[in-house]
Amino acid sequence: MNFKLAIANNAVGTDFDSMLGYWDGISDMAYYILSKGHVDPQASFENLEKEFLTCFGEAQEDVAKYYSHWRSIFNKKVLAEELRLNDGINTYFLEWHRLYRLTARIDEFYSSADFDITDSYLRDAAERNISDQARKYVERMQIANQHSRLTFLAFLSGKSGNKDQIAENAGNLVNFRIKNKDNVDINWNVLFQYQHYHMDDQIGTRYLGFLPEDINSDNF
Repeated sequence: MNFKLAIANNAVGTDFDSMLGYWDGISDMAYYILSKGHVDPQASFENLEKEFLTCFGEAQEDVAKYYSHWRSIFNKKVLAEELRLNDGINTYFLEWHRLYRLTARIDEFYSSADFDITDSYLRDAAERNISDQARKYVERMQIANQHSRLTFLAFLSGKSGNKDQIAENAGNLVNFRIKNKDNVDINWNVLFQYQHYHMDDQIGTRYLGFLPEDINSDNF
């Protein structure tokens, strides 16, 4: 939306500095569409989305439902609330070191049911007659969605204030990351740093005993 608005108002260049390395089933389509949009600014989102999805063959409708579900939540809930709260100049929580305002209200925007629904779309996709390459990618998306569910549960625990519950869910999340660190394309270093600094470590890694108390979040 903002990209098209800039083009319509004669922008001659852009600065996109948020390619953080969250790929498989997270920001991969966004990265693709932004990259292709820079090459062909007149291309529509719908055409670039369709182009991206064609690599999934018979599973493309299932995968489209997966991305559409998460995009709908962001557009209808998260972005709508951001626009309601900001003053038209300064963002409220979709900003550097303001994401803690969003994660503190995580259960107002997401629920476990969202992960059940999106898991079902990916199961359907994996059962289609698709290429080995597409199947392997869907499998990585399934891992990423499992990770997102565990992250959501860790955020919920962080809201509860129950130290034992926070530590348990943080431990489950970190153990999953260790187990799958090479099985899904996510920049773990950046993710840990963002969640520690920008989201006030709501996931609770500080309770796991491996971070120094005087850690500098900028260098985490």
